[in-house]
Amino acid sequence: MNMRLVMKSGFGGFDVLGVIILAGGEGRRMHGMDKGWCRFSNGESFVETVMSQLEQLGQYNEGKRVKLVISANRNLQAYQSLGKAVVPDIRSGFHGPLAGIESVMSAFQHASISRWCTWPVDSVTVPYEALQRLVAMDEGKIGYLADAHRQHFAHLSVPSSFRASISGYLNGGEGSIKGWLTQQRDYVVPLNLNPAERIENCNRWPQAVDGTNDVIRL
Repeated sequence: MNMRLVMKSGFGGFDVLGVIILAGGEGRRMHGMDKGWCRFSNGESFVETVMSQLEQLGQYNEGKRVKLVISANRNLQAYQSLGKAVVPDIRSGFHGPLAGIESVMSAFQHASISRWCTWPVDSVTVPYEALQRLVAMDEGKIGYLADAHRQHFAHLSVPSSFRASISGYLNGGEGSIKGWLTQQRDYVVPLNLNPAERIENCNRWPQAVDGTNDVIRL
């Protein structure tokens, strides 16, 4: 399975772009497995597959730096061995990807990162055009990916200035990215994908054991 990006030059206007790999979930649809460490038959894990694609951003972003961070709550040493910053949730328990985004934003609140893009670890393909849409958002706007079949709320582009809003929403006992986006609807822009920009998710147990996705269990 070839999942490498074919990229072009001229990618956004950031000196430092923050990118979060969302790997902090419970894996309920995967029988409790840590999805980042599910592996393809070639031995490569989901997190390594996604990370290697996202790392190419820096090479094609006209010299601009990309800060790649992993949001994780289990197997922290294994994630740290990949050589990237790893941030667990600041809230106890599992509160979903929005809590992971909050935690990373909090950990890097003093860094010169004005925008964060997020990519779930089980979205094992990273289409260039889809990622470009996330990066090229207008200042002050929030974007998420959408196609003809569904809305991909966890594929998000959000300014760092919305950290307090995310924290307030979570403090109210909510955790849905969709719910938070609804509250921010004046700032939200859906980023519509064309059919060639297919996002492949491996987030259910049957997908991780049949041959169609070339995935094997740990």
